[in-house]
Amino acid sequence: MNLQVLALQTLVRSGAEYSNEPIVDNVLYDVKILATETDEKIAQLAKRIYNFRGHIRKFSHLRVRESQRYEDVADEISHVLFDVIDYNRITTRQQVEWKEYFHGLYEMVIIPYHEDHTYRIQMIHEVYKYFDILKEPPSLDPNDPLYVHMSHCRDLFVRLKREHHAMKVPNLIKKMKKLLKIQIGRRCKLIEMNKGYRSLQQLRRDCTEMLEWGGVLTI
Repeated sequence: MNLQVLALQTLVRSGAEYSNEPIVDNVLYDVKILATETDEKIAQLAKRIYNFRGHIRKFSHLRVRESQRYEDVADEISHVLFDVIDYNRITTRQQVEWKEYFHGLYEMVIIPYHEDHTYRIQMIHEVYKYFDILKEPPSLDPNDPLYVHMSHCRDLFVRLKREHHAMKVPNLIKKMKKLLKIQIGRRCKLIEMNKGYRSLQQLRRDCTEMLEWGGVLTI
């Protein structure tokens, strides 16, 4: 508000009656323009706040996104091991050895989905050392009918091991410290944005008060 508008607000709140004076009407015209501009600012800031809150929520799910890559690989392993490499397709000892090797590895390193996030992170740190306990069987002949599927399953476990390493506790601590610093900054920014929004709303109410006092239709 400029000084003239502030003076008019003081006049209105003093209980004075509206007087049809040019100087008052000129200030009321300024108030009407101010009200229109304030409405635009409120709409723009409301949109910014909405988008910024969504950005904060999305960033808050960093841990979920980190573990999602692990879960995606684990899901694909389950599909290949239980649906694709089915025992109805197993015909040789070498195939049996590889399938049972994958089953053993699966039992040792795949963490059940029903466990909560914190427990799973702790278990990821714990079971990482189990990836190399079992000895791989001799390589399959590339002409073996299941060679492609067995190789794919092995590659998936290698990918899973990389995800385990990325999610080990020291790495997560580093990421969570970074996340904490960023989130504090963003939350503080959101607080300031909300303060600005409330200030604009109060300004709009002040404009309405003056416009109604002067018999000017509000917008």
